[in-house]
Amino acid sequence: MSKKKLIIIGTSLYSDIAEHYFNNYTNYEIIGFAESIDVFNKKKKNDKNIYILEELDKFFNPNEVFIFNSIGYKKHNKIRELRYNQLKKKKFKFASYISDKATILNNQIGENCFILENNVIQPFVIIGNNTFLWSGNHIGHHSKIGENVFISSHVVVSGNCEIGNNTFLGVNSTISDSIKIGSYCVIGANTLIDKSLKDNSVVKKKADEIKIINRDII
Repeated sequence: MSKKKLIIIGTSLYSDIAEHYFNNYTNYEIIGFAESIDVFNKKKKNDKNIYILEELDKFFNPNEVFIFNSIGYKKHNKIRELRYNQLKKKKFKFASYISDKATILNNQIGENCFILENNVIQPFVIIGNNTFLWSGNHIGHHSKIGENVFISSHVVVSGNCEIGNNTFLGVNSTISDSIKIGSYCVIGANTLIDKSLKDNSVVKKKADEIKIINRDII
């Protein structure tokens, strides 16, 4: 079976992770990377060409290649959203990576999604376009995850929840049943959310005081 051609957007550590998963676990052949002209500063990555994102349609027919937008969660995921929309307007097609080690039951998942191993996504879940779920999360039944969302590792989203567009959920955060979290929210690591939040909310759990103990007395 011939491989489908793929260009990865971005050259950060996230692009390394994307390259690893697409290379080793999919039927895509990575033929290059792309960066926006405002951050374009090198021509090669891992022996592959780096193209200027705004000029991709000069080099490739949008019907013949796929795009994976690997940009992370900076600025409320807005940069990833911007690059996605730029290429969507040029009629490029987007690939998603969904690990075969994830448990996904009867769900609707958008394009340009990145769902890593050991995620459990229960029935009747909707996941929007351009959304990332790092490893080991639980997404409860009938929940709706918006577009351009980034969910870190070991997050629990309980049943019948709603996560708004461009929201970030930190490592080990927990969202109780039937909670609605607005768009552009930031939920810090180890945080329990047991009431609904409006757009642009930021919730962080302060670290407990850390005591340095003399190892000789342990």
